[in-house]
Amino acid sequence: MGLDNIALNNGWSQALLGASIVMTGLVILSIAISQIHKLVDFWEKRGQKAEPEPATAPAGTATTVSGLTLEVPDQCPADINQVADLYRPIVAQLGTTFELRELYQRAAQFDLPHPHFTIKCLRDAHILIPQGDGFFSWNQ
Repeated sequence: MGLDNIALNNGWSQALLGASIVMTGLVILSIAISQIHKLVDFWEKRGQKAEPEPATAPAGTATTVSGLTLEVPDQCPADINQVADLYRPIVAQLGTTFELRELYQRAAQFDLPHPHFTIKCLRDAHILIPQGDGFFSWNQ
């Protein structure tokens, strides 16, 4: 008698619809709660004015070590020849043959980006030529 009346009066579909409505409401509520931090940030910053961005971003920073000033870019150039141009003044101070560790130290002093990877690429491009016993020479 009970289950037959439920089936006769579309009770199963109403129960399924009710459960779907409740689950949809819970999903919407959980999404709203997870995004409330954005609403709070917006509310706290409503009286503040946005700071204007600088007209031009600096291309890099100039670093001076031992009387040598070097313009260091924020990002390392992708072209190996441009990287070699960046390292050329440092190598000129080191002399015709130098130890690789000295080049690493100088690159770190000037805060050049990715010195280990860059020097490896310079070696692979045959710009840094090994002379033996840890000494190298510049090929450009």
